[in-house]
Amino acid sequence: MVLLPFFINAQTGVITIFSEDGDRFYFILNGVQQNPAAQTNVRVDGLTNEFYNGKIIFEDKNKPEI
Repeated sequence: MVLLPFFINAQTGVITIFSEDGDRFYFILNGVQQNPAAQTNVRVDGLTNEFYNGKIIFEDKNKPEI
């Protein structure tokens, strides 16, 4: 019996969302909140899907969601 090693090359992606105006926000990706506290810059690593749904909710409730 011959065992051949194999490697799984899982490509992962990264997304960084930031506010140019310095507004703090929460980032929701596929229904999961990515940052526990509102921030001006959020980075998410290890993305493996081809498509995602994202939503930005600003700390300032007067600003609409994106």
